Amino acid sequence: MSRFLIQRIPLTIVVLWVLTVITFTLSHIIPTDPARLMAGPKASPATLERIRHRYRLDRPLLEQYATYVTRLFQGDLGRSMVSRRPVAQDLKEFFPATVELVLLAMTIAVVGGLSVGVLTAVYRGGLMDHLGRLFSVAGLSMPAFWLGLLVQLLVYYRLGWLPFGERISTDLSAFNHPTGLFTVDAILAGRLDAFVDVVKHLIMPATVLSLEPLAVIARLTRASMLEVMLQDYIRTARAKGLREQVVLARHALKNALLPTVTMIGMQIGWALGGSVLVEVIFNWPGVGRYAAKSILSADHSAVMAITLLIAATYLVANMVVDVLYVTLDPRISY
Repeated sequence: MSRFLIQRIPLTIVVLWVLTVITFTLSHIIPTDPARLMAGPKASPATLERIRHRYRLDRPLLEQYATYVTRLFQGDLGRSMVSRRPVAQDLKEFFPATVELVLLAMTIAVVGGLSVGVLTAVYRGGLMDHLGRLFSVAGLSMPAFWLGLLVQLLVYYRLGWLPFGERISTDLSAFNHPTGLFTVDAILAGRLDAFVDVVKHLIMPATVLSLEPLAVIARLTRASMLEVMLQDYIRTARAKGLREQVVLARHALKNALLPTVTMIGMQIGWALGGSVLVEVIFNWPGVGRYAAKSILSADHSAVMAITLLIAATYLVANMVVDVLYVTLDPRISY
């Protein structure tokens, strides 16, 4: 394990460094003037010059990058030109909302995807298999923006079952939020009513966000299960008289999970990036909505910080997946 981490951590740092070069270069290639966007279309040349000097936009590109990397190692992600606050402070405020959303979405995706994948493999060719494959194709085909609007229209507007927008009802938000995760904070405060309300606000956007990874996980699990169930050791387990549930759980599913675990790690990164559209549609106050506003306003510091945050989360998720590989199959070495 120590050797594995020693090998992966430097590689992770190199990947993040290359990403800083790419994002910094792209943010300065795009034909926009952050100073103009910040000051307004009627700002005087003197005002624009002051803004460029304040944010060091008038310095050579290499000097700007050197300053950016130096501050990055000091934990300074820059200052947002829109909110006028440190980007790190903005991310501290918005990231917990995205974490809650992605965690619930991926929980739904993993549980639902594994269940659908196993059932369709076990009942191959039957009604369950056809329904599961139809559901998987539909999940991959429906755009998130269309599904999100449809769910809002049906569940919120027509039926009134679930609330829409924000993370909690205003009249229930009066308690401390030490972690920023409202579900955890509500439990710590002993507020069951607030916890239930937070979960209700989460259900619609999390369900929409989970549908595509659920379909991907289901299809891959089905294919892996079908391949594993044809192996000799499965026939041997059945010949020994083991119950079918034991054969499926201890022998088939455990070995079929290896490619699925890899896909789950990749889908976590996708969910973080895909949450941008879902958060905008559902007015969810997370990093995704913050990223959309930052992109539209050419807030370079915020865009680069969000990109690094998503990339770092994705790399950590894949590192955890590599560790889980050994747990599932001890024959795999670091």
